[in-house]
Amino acid sequence: MKPIIPLLISSFFLIPGIVHAGLKQFAPKIVNYIGSIEVAGLYEEDNNDSSNANSNNSYSTKETTLQQFLNVSAQGYIYSPLFITFNTSVGGGLQEENVDENGDRYRTIDYATKYKAQLKILPTHPYHLDIYALRETPIVGGRRANRGSVVIYEYGLLAQYLLRPWNGRVSYTNHRYEGSSSSRYDDYQLDLTYFQDDVNASTGYTRNDSDGYNNTTVRDLYYVNLGKKFNHLQVNGRWDKDKQDQQYDADKNQKSDSDYLRETWFGEIRAELPKNFKSTFSYQKNDNIYHYQQHESKTTSSNTNDNYNLFLSHRLFNSLATSVNSHYMTNKSNGGESEQKSVQGSSNYVKKIPWGKFFFGLLAGRSDFDNTGAVNNLFERHGISSTGSSNDQPYTFTLNFRNVDKNSIRVSLIDHHNNNLLIKLIEGIHYLPPVPYDNTYRIRIISLPPGLADPIEFIEDYQYQADYAFIPADYTLRTDNWGYSTSIAFFDDLVTPHYNYNQIDQKVIDGLYPGETNSSTTHAVGISFNYFPFRGDVTQSRYRSNTRDEDRLTAYLNYIKNFTTFTEGRLNLTYENIDSTDYNYGIAQSDISEKMYSVQAQLLTNIPTKSLTASLNSVYSFYDGAGDTTSWSIFSTLNWHIGRMDLNITANYSNSESTTGNSSTNTEYTTVRFYIKREIF
Repeated sequence: MKPIIPLLISSFFLIPGIVHAGLKQFAPKIVNYIGSIEVAGLYEEDNNDSSNANSNNSYSTKETTLQQFLNVSAQGYIYSPLFITFNTSVGGGLQEENVDENGDRYRTIDYATKYKAQLKILPTHPYHLDIYALRETPIVGGRRANRGSVVIYEYGLLAQYLLRPWNGRVSYTNHRYEGSSSSRYDDYQLDLTYFQDDVNASTGYTRNDSDGYNNTTVRDLYYVNLGKKFNHLQVNGRWDKDKQDQQYDADKNQKSDSDYLRETWFGEIRAELPKNFKSTFSYQKNDNIYHYQQHESKTTSSNTNDNYNLFLSHRLFNSLATSVNSHYMTNKSNGGESEQKSVQGSSNYVKKIPWGKFFFGLLAGRSDFDNTGAVNNLFERHGISSTGSSNDQPYTFTLNFRNVDKNSIRVSLIDHHNNNLLIKLIEGIHYLPPVPYDNTYRIRIISLPPGLADPIEFIEDYQYQADYAFIPADYTLRTDNWGYSTSIAFFDDLVTPHYNYNQIDQKVIDGLYPGETNSSTTHAVGISFNYFPFRGDVTQSRYRSNTRDEDRLTAYLNYIKNFTTFTEGRLNLTYENIDSTDYNYGIAQSDISEKMYSVQAQLLTNIPTKSLTASLNSVYSFYDGAGDTTSWSIFSTLNWHIGRMDLNITANYSNSESTTGNSSTNTEYTTVRFYIKREIF
């Protein structure tokens, strides 16, 4: 028994040593570290002058912000690169800001710190986990930006399983923005996908909970996708549900609450038939409920629409392609219901000729629309431009349908940086009262609401949504349309004359139609050319109807020049001249002439051997019509890696002058950003 005592004593000292040796294997091991000095700066100048018959307003701001950082980063692993890898960085420094607002100057100096820590657990395995946390002190710019020090905190995790046929993902993100105003959002996502041979399926759930800038929003999204492919058959299905609740409470005069629920069912069957026939049958059902309350006024809109679509196509060799599309739609809402039946056929013929290629296309269709009461039209999406488009003035969009009840129009902004959240806009603050245009209404956006995920973007960077109801009426409207187009491409598309004709005839089959039916003809003749490096087109169109006459001349010219192997230049010229007259029961209501010019020049350089990319982009546009708008801008970038130094510079200048009636606005905006990083070890 005596030998046991020394064994126990030695074990007392040996076991901790073994444990210590085992734990030592889990000590972090750094494989690379970098120390750097970083300098970042921003200069902004914003000048705005506006005047009308009653007042003159102007403001001018200049802001210079400078940051200096000492940053240390390290990469390494724990136990093994196959077990845990990490990437960390810590930076500290100062931020100085000088501001001049209409002659009122002030200066601030704050500490600026940042860090980022990221762990990857089992990074090379089919199942792995990523965890991160960060703090940033960015230089925030933009006309609507918060001045002073801004801090961003964010942390999250991502767990994935990637082993065919399964692909699963769970993620969570918490984001906080702290400055003169604060905001935060929590984002939860769950996705699961199955893919094996000819079967694919996926399902997911996303929740977004955000608040800030007097705006609180909760959004839940669900989806399920299914697909199966057979020999000559493809079957697809989808279900998704989108629910959003929002409260906006800037003050007692702007308080609003809204919520909507949108549920969609979709099914599709695609078949390859004998004799070069193909067919697609699809069905889609949408259920929409929308509540909106502002002050004491509350409105509820809802609709349920069913869409059936059958498409049949046939190709005869490479010359003749024919298709027939049949569509049936019903729309039921709390104010009325409608039914639409339509059939559309088209045929395209292409034939090679001795000097080129001949094309002829023919189309014809009929649609019957039966309406009872006041049907709701929800979730109509629009994009806008700062220079306008062929149908709209700058910063405007026109509703898709006629006979709209003006009092029912609601406009929202779609924040694509924040999970496509809908942010309700307020009439008179964010957009002007709707203006009648061609038997419908035109909306002009004048400002953006606070609380956007990216406060630097501008009006034209977003999409907008319109929801509205039609004027109550009972009627059946028939629309017949037919037309043809022809062109001859000579000498491999060198010169292509083209002509297009389209005719629309509407008549009331039953009931009383509110407003005027549309009977119109359109002629368009032009010539295009393609002779590298030039490409262009000139087209003259003539539109005549009982509600609107329009003559339109459009032209564009594109030029591409390769100066060197790494440098390319582009020049785009566009011109549009529109003369139009609107009628109301044969009486001219407005007569307007519009002209639009646009010039865009680009110079792009990319030299991989020198780690250099640079670009210079300039745009000039002019609109002369219901007011005058002249705008031009220059935007340039430079990214260069020189030895142990990185250099990034962006500069932007824009100027806009607009006059409408007795009102005029002149804006001028300049930004220069730079970032320099120099490795010191």
